[in-house]
Amino acid sequence: MLGAASIWLESHPAQFQLFERFHRASRTKQRSYVIPLTEILKLDGQADRAQKFAEHGLPLACRAVEAALEQAECKPYDIGTVIFTSCTAPLIPSLDVTVLQHMGFSPGVRRIPMYQQGCAGGVVGLGLANRLSASGEKVLLLSVELCSLLFRLRESDGVHLLGSALFADGAAASVVAPQGGVLKFIASQSHLIPESTHLMGYQIRDDGAHLLLDRELPSALQGVFGEVVTRFLSENSVGAADIPWWVIHPGGVRILEGIASLLELRPEQYSWSYDILSSLGNVSSATVQFVLSESLQSKSLRPGDKLVMVGIGPGLTVELILFEYAN
Repeated sequence: MLGAASIWLESHPAQFQLFERFHRASRTKQRSYVIPLTEILKLDGQADRAQKFAEHGLPLACRAVEAALEQAECKPYDIGTVIFTSCTAPLIPSLDVTVLQHMGFSPGVRRIPMYQQGCAGGVVGLGLANRLSASGEKVLLLSVELCSLLFRLRESDGVHLLGSALFADGAAASVVAPQGGVLKFIASQSHLIPESTHLMGYQIRDDGAHLLLDRELPSALQGVFGEVVTRFLSENSVGAADIPWWVIHPGGVRILEGIASLLELRPEQYSWSYDILSSLGNVSSATVQFVLSESLQSKSLRPGDKLVMVGIGPGLTVELILFEYAN
């Protein structure tokens, strides 16, 4: 990425130095992109970006869905509802239509595409999938994010530099079944922080979406986050000391460190978030599913252990799910 940035910022040496700082601070060792960096530098217009999302998002999505179905030991026709999250290409119809038809899902499958949830979309989607599965159906959550397609060659402000140093491309999928699996849903909660719409999201301009990340976001979040989490846990008869594991969306190092400090977490309690940030980067709504998968594969969890999943999204919204490991 630094090689591509040197071309992008060739006439802006001070901005290149700032990008290098962001790149080092992001703790991302590698990231995946659906197109080569040279093509990212040539992106032009919304039509080009939408076409690339449709073209490259489909195989990513299909592989993620195939893996989720195989792990859940079910077939496409077993799925009653598909929840689709993305915030990187507002296609109409959304990409899940092509995925469902390509993979042979039932024509009667219920579709719920979500676009505006941003990085919190994965947590919102899992919570919604759990509620829908209570009716007896299996629910598929699919998240596809091609963050590279938001790159803009002619922008070099701090926010765009930070986003370019942090975000990546990827797809993740999970099946939520009524009979449960290795994780038992205990509770979920959303909390909308008043007067915080300016802190995170996209500014929609004539040429498309431009990343919005206010530098006051971490401090604004810390002002309410501890109280929100404490109240959520208390309502479910547990405290932070009763939660050995935390699945936190790695929105960035400052956010992770701030949350860990507020909750007085030890590094090993949420290390999977750093692992995914390092190996994949921030893949917006898909990231939390990668973190959850990492936690389940770690062999650290024991039956009865509780986990809290945390997502932060535009609004500003705090999304929480309390799980119990049942395997």
